[in-house]
Amino acid sequence: MKQAFPLILLVGTMFGAATSMVDAREAVLHYEPAVEVLTGVVKVERHYGPPNFGETPHTDSVLTVPVLALDSPMTVEGSANPSHLDTTTYPHVTRIQLVFTRPGLDVAALNGKRVSVSGTLFEKIVGGQYTDVLMMVQNVGAPAR
Repeated sequence: MKQAFPLILLVGTMFGAATSMVDAREAVLHYEPAVEVLTGVVKVERHYGPPNFGETPHTDSVLTVPVLALDSPMTVEGSANPSHLDTTTYPHVTRIQLVFTRPGLDVAALNGKRVSVSGTLFEKIVGGQYTDVLMMVQNVGAPAR
């Protein structure tokens, strides 16, 4: 039994190191005020909205929500400042909900398109936010080649 413990410890340590190596290969993004640039395919999804966000589907509204499926997974690093709202680190983020404030943008026209978006990232805090990390979009364009 004494020899099994070091082996279990070694295997656990190797597994932890392998997990860290996967995360280390991902690009690291930061929350606002940093402006980040992401590329991926926009997918307009349908989700339950107010008043109860799916708890009472027969009375809840249905929202169309633009989500960017990232070209490659990213790690979003939380702020070390405890007074900052966005303190959670999310490894292996593959989807980010897009929040558009520019009036007149035809979000439905982006569905299925590969785009490059720039903006600031923030954590999910209220109903109507469907991914752990969201982006307040400043610009949308064709991805760099």
